Amino acid sequence: MKLTKEQIGKIEEYLVKDRIFYDDIRMEMTDHIAATLEEKLKEGGDFELALKEYMNSHLKVKLLTAVREQEVLRDKQNRNTIFRQLLSKRGMVFFVGVCVLIQLSTFEVWAFRFFEAVMMISVLIYMVSEPWMPSKYIFVKRLFNVSMFYYMLPVLFVLKINKLLGEAQWVYCINGVLLSLIFTLAYLALRMNNEIKTNRYA
Repeated sequence: MKLTKEQIGKIEEYLVKDRIFYDDIRMEMTDHIAATLEEKLKEGGDFELALKEYMNSHLKVKLLTAVREQEVLRDKQNRNTIFRQLLSKRGMVFFVGVCVLIQLSTFEVWAFRFFEAVMMISVLIYMVSEPWMPSKYIFVKRLFNVSMFYYMLPVLFVLKINKLLGEAQWVYCINGVLLSLIFTLAYLALRMNNEIKTNRYA
């Protein structure tokens, strides 16, 4: 039995609540379920009942587990892509430019504190507003959620250095490098978001 577009649409409706991020992975999952149901309904039967039984079966759980593993691998690939871009010509030029600007600000404590405050406030605003972030930034949300450790570690390190070592000039320099790294990674994530929002995979 060949499933109709409406029936395939009902499969997709079931999968919406599973929140599969990558479109191509979700489409593969839909095709797999459709093929399984077509095989099951070859000799007749009710589609709605067969779909409900499958969605509550161990087969669905097994398939979803495999899909989650694929998403983890895709997330890792995307993170690695961003870190490779950090070492690219564009990434290094941006990093050095921001680093020079922040290092120049270290000659005036208020200027450096301004850059530091902007970064901290930006992170705080993101964490508060993330649930309402526009859909066009969905990949930034995804990347931040799966990589928060990488983004937050430099922030925590900056705060720890300030607390332990005080206001020494070399401390400002280290903090400036870390701030530059965070700004550069955020810039690269935004660029990658623009590339992925129409394709949804990298």
